[in-house]
Amino acid sequence: MIEVETGAGCKACSIAPLDDELVRSLAYQMDLMPSEQVSREEYERRISLCAQCSSFMPRYTCLMNGAIVHILALKKKNCCPHPDKKW
Repeated sequence: MIEVETGAGCKACSIAPLDDELVRSLAYQMDLMPSEQVSREEYERRISLCAQCSSFMPRYTCLMNGAIVHILALKKKNCCPHPDKKW
């Protein structure tokens, strides 16, 4: 789990701190099948890259497209929305 300060204006700030169980629960609610999800290692690599990006709004949101990065990073067919395509 990534620990970051809460940023004002983030649409996801009302969400409890994300951990693996909550992310998997959100994926389930989105009908995201396990076969559509990246491996744990790839997920952690993506989240680590997002956390270092200047477009990462503290806590959860990508400023490039407004997505919650933990869900964006979980789906296999997604790619980083940053112009530099970090993952």
